[in-house]
Amino acid sequence: LWQEALGVVQDMHSCSVLPNLVTYSALISASQRGNQWQLSLDQLRELRSDGLEPSSVTWNAAINACDRGERWDLALAAFEVMRRGGGMSDDVTIGALTAAFARGGQPHLASRLLEDVHSNTLEPNLVTLNAAISAFGKAHDWQKALQTFVFIRRKSLQPNTV
Repeated sequence: LWQEALGVVQDMHSCSVLPNLVTYSALISASQRGNQWQLSLDQLRELRSDGLEPSSVTWNAAINACDRGERWDLALAAFEVMRRGGGMSDDVTIGALTAAFARGGQPHLASRLLEDVHSNTLEPNLVTLNAAISAFGKAHDWQKALQTFVFIRRKSLQPNTV
């Protein structure tokens, strides 16, 4: 699928037609599903160089692609660029970034992100909290994993397996 989406964008460029945000977002999403994190980031850069502003869907797909590619560092870099540019994070963004930290064995970053979410009066969703528990578990930080589990129960969320 990502190869077809890339072909469409290349054909558009060869016909001097600039892709729009929807076209780029579709390609970035297809790249993410195809585990092509480099292509996702390349297209994100190209989208911005064409003067377009990525939507939260676009950012989320790029961050998810980095997670799937086990590149927590690039997921964090994309998140920071998004925030500096005034982009708004949502539950999907936070969940994707937390999952990238969990997969990359970065529980301290997952913890810091959750603290940041709380300080901005946002409530992390169950997916985000499960990813945090996973990150803490991989780091053998049972205390933070347990604290997160207790937080889930206090919020009357139904914990599930990760």
